Parts: sequence; C-alpha cells; structure tokens
Amino acid sequence: MEAGRRISSRLLKAKIMNPKRGFTLIELLVVIAIIGILAAILFPALAAAKNRAKRTVCLNNLKQISFGIQIYTDNHENTLPLDPNHSPTNFCMNYEQLIKGDVGLNGAISNNALFACPSDNFFYSGAYASSLVSQSAHSQEIYNFSSYAFNAGNIFVITNRWPGIAGGKMNSIKNSTKTVLVYDLPACLPFSWHQPQRLPSGVVMGVNNSKNMIGFADGHVSYVKIFYDEVNVATGHDQTWQYDPPDSYDYKWSGD
Repeated sequence: MEAGRRISSRLLKAKIMNPKRGFTLIELLVVIAIIGILAAILFPALAAAKNRAKRTVCLNNLKQISFGIQIYTDNHENTLPLDPNHSPTNFCMNYEQLIKGDVGLNGAISNNALFACPSDNFFYSGAYASSLVSQSAHSQEIYNFSSYAFNAGNIFVITNRWPGIAGGKMNSIKNSTKTVLVYDLPACLPFSWHQPQRLPSGVVMGVNNSKNMIGFADGHVSYVKIFYDEVNVATGHDQTWQYDPPDSYDYKWSGD
C-alpha cells in the first residue's frame, strides 16, 4: 500500500514537472482573457502616444516653416510674403514657392516631408466642403502639395472684409504671440487631423473648438482650439480665417 502511494506521488510529481504537458482549456481561456484585458488597456494608450508623436512632427514642421518665413522677411525689408504672380485665391498655399529656398529646398514642393503633416490623410472638397476625400491634402496640386497654409486672407479682393498679414511688415504686428502666421489646413473650416476628428454627417462646414497646430508670428507653435461661429456664416463669413475669434481664444488672424 505504502509502495503504491510512493509510486503515485512520483507519477504526479513527474506529470507536474513535465515541460511537455499542455495547457488545459480553462488555462487557455484565462490567458486569452488576460491578453484581451491588457490589449483593451494598452491600445488606446498606444494610439494616443502615436497621435502625440505625429503632432510633434507637425509642430516641428511648422517651426521650420515659420523660421523660413522669418528669414524671407528679414531679406525683404521686414516684409512678409506676397506674390502678385498668383491669384489671391491660391496665395494662402502658394507662399511656399517664395520661401522654399529659405527652408533649404531647391526642387519641387511635392512629396516633401516638411510640408506634409503626418496626420493629413483626408480633406473636404466641393461647395461648402460637402464631400469627404479620403486622400491627403498634401498630395493634391490644388493645395500646392502642402498640409499648411499662410495667413493671407487680407489680400482677397473684398476690401476690409477679411483679416490676414500677407505683404505687411512683420514689426507692425501688434501681438505676435497671438497672430497666426501658418496653420494646419483644417483650421479654415474647422475640423481636425490630430484628434482625430471628421465633420459629422450633415455638417457642411465646421465644428466649434476643433484643435489644430498653429505657427505664430513670434515663431512659437501651439495646439489650439479654433473658434467656429455659425452666425458669421449667415453674413458671408463661412470659414474661420475670415473673422477673429473672441479674446478668450489663443490666436487671431489680424495683425492689428
């Protein structure tokens, strides 16, 4: 009897210590459940970290572009970019042609990483931005292959209607820490590439307080909320760059 117990004990010990023993179904289910819980916890954190990394790239892009505009301005008697060879409608994008040498580019703007926000993978087209296009804005000729625009609303033909700083003197800007120099394209509507956020179904223009990267006239870059006022749409100001926000916001389009 005692011998039998000793044999059974050795067999049980050998079974427990056998490295070739497989998992039971219950053990597998427990492991799968633990992995699922960890994934649910970690994936949002990883996605948030990835979005932060993209915002950092965008921030650095805008800093370099802002620095290039500053160099251009210093070389042109303190005058901000203004290109009479392009129509006013396109100049908020075509400013790159004037400053590309000042940011170290000698060739074409297209496919250049400096002018491409890594979160830029969709935009809106058509009347009142009614159509979602699942492509990057910086791959489009209409946007001069850029994710970023210049604060040039003041050169449009409608006199004294829209703010902007194109062609003005840099030292005439009264609040350079708050005045927009260059910005993410979605800040015009606004929506956001960074949150990420798309316009809800049925919304044809913008969503108030969408967040975008903005480069300011003093050279710093911030991730700020953009004010969208539906009341202004009724008066013909249907995009955010056509009016200054309330004073509580961290930016403004006008230089005065």
